[in-house]
Amino acid sequence: HCELRYFDSPYIPTLQSLDLSYNHLQSVPSSLERLPRLNTLILDGNEIHYVSYLPLSMYLEYLSLSGNQLYYIGNTTFQSMAYRSELRLYNNSLADAELINKKHTGLLYLSDNPWVCSCPLLDMVQGGRPRVVDSDSVTCHFPNSQDSHFVKFMNSQDVQIGCPVRTVWEWVLDQGEKVEDVERWFRRRGIHMYTIYQALIWILLIVAAVVIVCLLLRRQKKNTKVAPAPTEVPYTILDDKMLA
Repeated sequence: HCELRYFDSPYIPTLQSLDLSYNHLQSVPSSLERLPRLNTLILDGNEIHYVSYLPLSMYLEYLSLSGNQLYYIGNTTFQSMAYRSELRLYNNSLADAELINKKHTGLLYLSDNPWVCSCPLLDMVQGGRPRVVDSDSVTCHFPNSQDSHFVKFMNSQDVQIGCPVRTVWEWVLDQGEKVEDVERWFRRRGIHMYTIYQALIWILLIVAAVVIVCLLLRRQKKNTKVAPAPTEVPYTILDDKMLA
C-alpha cells in the first residue's frame, strides 16, 4: 500500500517474509535475488500481467499473485519454488491451464480466472496433483461461449481440447504412481508395504487352497458310483396238480 512502481532491495540474507501487495508493480522485482532466505512473497493487487521470472530460492514456500490480471506464466517460472509450496493465482486473467507447471506439487488456488475448458485443466482440478484447494469454485468456458461450467463436475468426454491419446505405457505409469501414493499413506501410519504384501499373499494362498479342496470334492463326488438295485426275477409257485 505504498504506491510503489519499482522495488529495489538491498542484500538482506535473513529476511524471510516480504509483503508488496497493492502497489503499482508491473513485474516481479529482480532485486529479490538479494533475499536468499525469502520464504513468503505477497504480490497481490499489483499490475503484473505476465510472469516469466522468479528469484531462484529453494526456501520460497508461499507466493501469492492474486488480483493482478495475470494472463501469462513462463513454463519454468515456478520450478525454483520449494517442494510442497503454496501458490495463489486466483482472481486473474489466466485462460490456458498448460501455463501452470505440472511439476508443482504443493497447493494451488485457481478460482476466478477465465479458464478455457480443457483436459489439462481437468487433470489439475480433479487429479489431485497438485492439489487445487478451491476446486469447488473453479469454472471454465468453451471457446465462443460465455457459459461457465464447474470443472469439478466435468469429464474428458465433455472436453475436446488438449486431450492426449493415452498409451498403455502411460496408463501403467499412472497406476504405478497411485501405488506409490498408497504406499506413502501406509508408511505415514507406521504400516510397511512389505507387511501388506505378506498379508495379501497369505489371503491368496488360503483362497487357492479352498478352491482346490472344492474341486477335489466335486471330482470325488462324480467318480463315486451308486450300486444298482437288485433286479426282481418273476417266478411261479407250483402246486401238486401242476407237478402231476
